Amino acid sequence: MDLTSALRAVRRRWTRVATSLVVFLLIGVAISLLLPRQFASTARLVVKETGSTSTNQPLLQTQTASYIKLLQSDGLARLVISDLDLSVSPKTLLRRLSAELEPGTSVIDITALDRRSSVAQTVAESAASNAVLYLGAIAQGEEGQASSLATDDQRTRAISSSPVTLAQSATAADRATFPRLSFIIGLAVVVGLALTGRRWPWPV
Repeated sequence: MDLTSALRAVRRRWTRVATSLVVFLLIGVAISLLLPRQFASTARLVVKETGSTSTNQPLLQTQTASYIKLLQSDGLARLVISDLDLSVSPKTLLRRLSAELEPGTSVIDITALDRRSSVAQTVAESAASNAVLYLGAIAQGEEGQASSLATDDQRTRAISSSPVTLAQSATAADRATFPRLSFIIGLAVVVGLALTGRRWPWPV
């Protein structure tokens, strides 16, 4: 089929194609409105460099990986639950929390997800501040007490001994991270074009 034939086919069928695109576009908008929105809020921790890690980046990366593993455990979740008086289990809370290393850095991102932006910010902020305490208690050899730092003295000593420090507080997100309206609409348009092309093939 040459270009002229293709243009004629488009002119003959533009109404059908346009209608299909509008339908799938509306479906995409409807899906984005029906899906529950999720907001993300992130606080950042920085791993403190010591004499042994300041000149040994592989060692620093190894230690940071071990810290992230600890931050993904029930211990930190229990501290956050106690701090915010949440009525969820540690396992449920950890589904909404993540700890990830920024590539090529010693920065750990603590991210919380929730349907409300303000809640995501509160949880991320609590998780970050309690992460400092939790890792500090473990560094002191008080792992058994890490989930119950009750006194000011315990908290002060834990902060002082912690291998991480808070670098950036969590902020409230202005836009939902999921669903993204532009992505869903774009996907609906692509699917609409694909199905339209398969259902009404251009004449040869």
